[in-house]
Amino acid sequence: MITPIFAPAFTPNAYHDFYSTFDSYNKSLVAVASSLMDSAPAMLLDLACGTGLSTSALEANFARARILGVDIDAALVEFAQRLSINPNISFRCVDIAQILDELTPRSVDLVFVKSAYHYFDQQVPLSRIKDVLSKGGTFIIAERTARSAQSYPLPNVASHHWTSFFGQHQVNRRFEEAQANAMELSVSCYGEFVQIPIEDYLAAVSANQLFGISALKAELVKQWVAKQLTVESNTVSVFEEFWLYLLRKKVSTHE
Repeated sequence: MITPIFAPAFTPNAYHDFYSTFDSYNKSLVAVASSLMDSAPAMLLDLACGTGLSTSALEANFARARILGVDIDAALVEFAQRLSINPNISFRCVDIAQILDELTPRSVDLVFVKSAYHYFDQQVPLSRIKDVLSKGGTFIIAERTARSAQSYPLPNVASHHWTSFFGQHQVNRRFEEAQANAMELSVSCYGEFVQIPIEDYLAAVSANQLFGISALKAELVKQWVAKQLTVESNTVSVFEEFWLYLLRKKVSTHE
């Protein structure tokens, strides 16, 4: 089983309540990606789908597609299943390597992963993703930018970790992977400001729902949250921005 390194322990309700704030942004992000694709996909695979928020953004942009959301967190998947009413969407709690083994080769038109590929890209290399992609199929990796990470108010240790981690822009590595796997790479970026009610933001920090927070001592987080409550502001403004790496399987590729 693939176990993500430094993966936070998400709580379904707290996770969904907070990250639902970004629904509009997620849909716009996928819209940017879809504008760069040659055709609308019929079969989608949403890796590390969580409670289905990314799946919902895919559904909004590809209404006629069949979508399979996959995550290794059973509680998040169960939450996503309860919310879903579209018969074209299904969710499974399964290891990513396992689902790639189970899928018929060349059966998926789009594989999408947001905010998670850094957890398992060494264990699930591009070559494995490519096997399930149809001719001309696309693999989209969405990763937060350092500029976005810097916009999130966090305790100093977590803020430094975010900035350092997301500052490692992977375009050269992705280009080398694309070349090695006979795939075409295009890179785009999309960002916009999102206003979050301060109560919701601090609740998410307190519940360790943001990347890197769970590694901090509980008392440090508690003290930081208490300090933020003294600030006269009703909202937290963050700049939600992601790199979009689109790796296309060349139609002329011989397998």
